Amino acid sequence: MGLSLGWTIVASASGILFGTLFMAFHASQRPTMGLPQMIQSRAQFGYRGVIVPRRFHWVVTILVLTAVWFVISQVITGGAVATVATSLTLMLYLLVPWTATNLVDYFFVRRGHYAITDLFRPDGIYGAWGWRGLTAYAVGLAVEIPFMVLPALGSWSYVGPFAAAMDDVDIAWLVGLVVSGVVYLLLSRSLDLTAERTAEQASDVLLGHGHGVSRHA
Repeated sequence: MGLSLGWTIVASASGILFGTLFMAFHASQRPTMGLPQMIQSRAQFGYRGVIVPRRFHWVVTILVLTAVWFVISQVITGGAVATVATSLTLMLYLLVPWTATNLVDYFFVRRGHYAITDLFRPDGIYGAWGWRGLTAYAVGLAVEIPFMVLPALGSWSYVGPFAAAMDDVDIAWLVGLVVSGVVYLLLSRSLDLTAERTAEQASDVLLGHGHGVSRHA
């Protein structure tokens, strides 16, 4: 059973639109802050809450994944497409709560104001662990589970109870997006943004931007 041509076009266009929209929101941060996305995420998740691999680790990861996918393609050729689909679906589930937390922080909580130098220090204003961001991520990921629909991989598959009640319609990513964003927004009400502004000004002085000149949207 599949979609009609019309609904297939609508689904494809909607997916492209949503994907492009979120990529555009993320991309708008780079020219403003001049930082990789993972570094900026330390403001939400803490210095140690975000793992930033070094170049050597990137190379090793790519080589290992290449070998893994080669083995998979040789062993389960008939299920290779399902394997890729399941992997991409899992990546979506894992990335959406992070996306929601990051975008809510940038556009609604800190509004593009960050102490750049503190992002590189575990003892900086953002701390080693950002409990608000980590909590929002964990809650968002947890509420996705009942809505998940993972494509069959061999004899294994998973359809959450809420997804099953909706005829296997997968809205897990949408639920995770909304819940993570709302949870982070509520938890961030206790943030001391005044102290962060002071740290931001000190950071700007160290970076040579002058007093009161900050990188913001």
